[in-house]
Amino acid sequence: MSSGRGRGFSVFSAKSSEDGDDQKSDESSSVVKQTSSGRGRALSFQPASTDSDGASTISQIPFTGRGAGRGLGRGFVGISTKSKSSGSEPTESKKESTSEDQFKDISPKKLSSSGRGGEGSGSGRGLSSSGRGLTSGFYSEERSGEHEITAGLQTMNIQAEQQPPTVLPQRSTTALAAEASAQRVEPEVDLPTVMKHGRAGKAFDSITNCITIKCNKDSGVFEYEVRFQPEIDNMRLRGKYLAQLKDVIGSIKTFDGVTLYLPKKLEENNIEITTSLEGGEEVKIKFIFRRQKRLAECVHLYNVLFERIMGILNYQRVGRKSFDPTSPKIITQHKLEVWPGFVKSVEEHEGGLMLLLDVSHRVLSQKTVLEFFKECIQKTDNWKDMAKKGVVGNIVLTRYNNKSYRIDDIDFSQNPLSTFKKGDREISYADYYKNEYNIKIQDLKQPLLISRKEMRVSGEKKKLDFVVCLVPELCFLTGLSDEMRSNYNVMKDLASFTKLTPFQRVEAYRKYVTNIANNEKASALLSGWGLELDKDPTRVTARLLDEEFVVFGNKKEFSVGPQADFGRHATSNQVLEPIKLQNWLIIYVNRDVKTADAFEEMVRKVSGPTGINCANPRRIELGNDRTDTYVNEIRKQLNDKYIQMVVTIFPSLRDDRYAAVKKILCAECPCPSQCINSRTLRNDAKNRSIVQKILLQMNCKLGGSLWGIKIPLKDSMIIGIDTYHEASHKGLTVGGFVASLNSSFTKYFSKPAIQQKREELINGLLNCMSQALLHYKTENNSLPEKIIIYRDGVGDGQLQYVESYEIPQFEDACRKMASNYNPKLTFIVVQKRINHKFFKVARDAGKETLVNPPPGSVLDNTITRRTFCDFFLCSQHVREGTTTPTHYIVLRDDNNYNPDIVQRLTYKLCFMYYNWVGTVRVPAPCQYAHKLAYLVGLAIKRQVDDSLLNKLFYL
Repeated sequence: MSSGRGRGFSVFSAKSSEDGDDQKSDESSSVVKQTSSGRGRALSFQPASTDSDGASTISQIPFTGRGAGRGLGRGFVGISTKSKSSGSEPTESKKESTSEDQFKDISPKKLSSSGRGGEGSGSGRGLSSSGRGLTSGFYSEERSGEHEITAGLQTMNIQAEQQPPTVLPQRSTTALAAEASAQRVEPEVDLPTVMKHGRAGKAFDSITNCITIKCNKDSGVFEYEVRFQPEIDNMRLRGKYLAQLKDVIGSIKTFDGVTLYLPKKLEENNIEITTSLEGGEEVKIKFIFRRQKRLAECVHLYNVLFERIMGILNYQRVGRKSFDPTSPKIITQHKLEVWPGFVKSVEEHEGGLMLLLDVSHRVLSQKTVLEFFKECIQKTDNWKDMAKKGVVGNIVLTRYNNKSYRIDDIDFSQNPLSTFKKGDREISYADYYKNEYNIKIQDLKQPLLISRKEMRVSGEKKKLDFVVCLVPELCFLTGLSDEMRSNYNVMKDLASFTKLTPFQRVEAYRKYVTNIANNEKASALLSGWGLELDKDPTRVTARLLDEEFVVFGNKKEFSVGPQADFGRHATSNQVLEPIKLQNWLIIYVNRDVKTADAFEEMVRKVSGPTGINCANPRRIELGNDRTDTYVNEIRKQLNDKYIQMVVTIFPSLRDDRYAAVKKILCAECPCPSQCINSRTLRNDAKNRSIVQKILLQMNCKLGGSLWGIKIPLKDSMIIGIDTYHEASHKGLTVGGFVASLNSSFTKYFSKPAIQQKREELINGLLNCMSQALLHYKTENNSLPEKIIIYRDGVGDGQLQYVESYEIPQFEDACRKMASNYNPKLTFIVVQKRINHKFFKVARDAGKETLVNPPPGSVLDNTITRRTFCDFFLCSQHVREGTTTPTHYIVLRDDNNYNPDIVQRLTYKLCFMYYNWVGTVRVPAPCQYAHKLAYLVGLAIKRQVDDSLLNKLFYL
């Protein structure tokens, strides 16, 4: 990344999409205003005027702008600068004999392991599926009988059907080639596959949602440098010259203005051709063969290829997914419609190149944003805040062009009569839509929606900030509001379309492959690059780990069964460590007296079997439910009085009141607290079960523990980290840090790391790490010898940063505790937001059928990463729909644990989350960290008092 002087462009007509990917600009899209960042000169591109002979002229208006420079653009592959060893292959680490001994009861067989290698120097691993390379963007043109990959994902080409080519700033082809050559980094050799397969458990056949891509041995991706004599400075013009040479280079190609990529090698390494455009001068074009790109470098190109195929199949891109707007499912009673679609990506796996494909759905409202605004006006005088809360940060769809936009703000100072500059004249938004789309705006006083995004301008190395102004009357809400999510009937009706069985999903994958094969244009594009899709999804072998045993009070053990459910045992047995509840408050309003009576009575009934001794509470009745009434009473009751627990019963759900109560009880007057909605306690049929779970929750908040799982690790600390980001994208980021303090992993130190603007989150996490080690030493009279960190909230693009920056920082934090303190670190990245799935192949009456994998199912081959030690784990039982596994990547393992140990430990920890009687999707420390970060980021927004740090106060 570079910064400095640069150029910016203002394009007043540009298409946009929700996730910031660059799109082609055209005259028919929504109105765009440009703001730029960085220093330098900027050009304002107005819509082109066309002369009588078809030539175009573009007015260029200089103005002062700001911009941020980037390298030489985007390419196909990113190469890291950190290596795991000085050679081309990782060295194998020496394994400790004690690691496997600790898990003898888990893994009875002697298993092999592979180390991660020592530190070294040189260019090394880190090939990403979409990184930065040497190109400034793709140029492509589609004509009858030609198939080219479009540039939509890399660059924004300033063009439209009625708009001739844009005149770009003058830069010579030679200069571009020289710059590319100077910055080109030759790729490293392929890294060997990391062996990371476990053996524990019972093997079973499964089908994944990955489809193998077969590569024709005679095809590939061949890179050529293209030189023009005389020089041609216009990128579009260079592309037009190449479009004439399909007899030489073929019709299937990708060209960025300097570098040409072909699916087949030309007969000669150097070819020189003389050609000319109609009415133009002759130009000599020289093609110089550079190299054949390796498979790992082609992943990005293949992703663009499949994006093009989705367009051919008439799918509409929304964010990173593609949907079919022609086949919506209408839910009339809720004014909703559901678009079916897919999320897809080409990735290099252990089993080769594969297309990851999963079914997705987009829920759209048939209600416009303007209708939503009118509902807000009817509900409250403070309707503007309500409108912002419902729209800002969400995606809207404009049906006149089927484009989606993320809304960043609402501009109440503008309306459809406001004007902007289009060409050389001012035009109102109302007139613009009338002229371009023949749409008459009905409400001329409505405010405008603001969508900001970065887009790359063709020929430039910088991304520029653009502001898109949208009319609410023409925008439709997408997704589900909180009100819809809490409506049982809405969710039930939606589930009939969106919750597919494993069989239905696999059939959808097969249909997708068939649709490509049956579409002449799509299949020609695929085969032109020498690619072919398998007809069926990839089959693999997965394993089912042994059932676990849960330990309760009085050392009672129970098997969790095949569904990993032990709810009946949790409420009928004594908890592992009960805390006496002697001094506690119940605060409620006068109309909830009967609700408070029933709650207190039920607490007495259910506390006996759990072993939690509860004294009678002190009851406080309030005259009203105002927020300040609750806050003032809490201050009064906690002033110089010893109170173990404060229970507040709210008559209704209100975020501001909940936040105020939590803020005072977690920061100002620290005390464990339990907030309950009175409506929850009025469910007579489930009241006993509800109060049982509330009581168990209260015991945890007091410092007790509910159950345990046998985890034979000694002198070890397990840490969970997750992050919370404010939806507005402007506010603070909170990191949740949770670390175990005892050998049974039932006690935790929990501290939020609050990141202010321009602060590194890792700095706050390191402070948490130091305090956690001090608390561990206080509890155990020693520091942990082994530290296992589960790091949630890390995407693929952040793996290199975490490995090269975060992990060394954690090591430094440990060394600061004592000069001779050097614990062994195992660092595991946890990824929940993935699209991978696998299904168990079962037999029913002799026929093959597909079911969800049971809890404890592990997959660590074929669809895993080739150069990482990683695995997929399904830890939950799903009663409807399909289960999504969690992806775990072992970035660092100084403890040299074999794969079975890491996989079994991870599964065991999924049982240890005390707010759910069963397993959760991630290890308990990660789930605790998520809850902590969410509470602090959403409600408290400040540091928590130290007296609460050794309790699960945030459950």
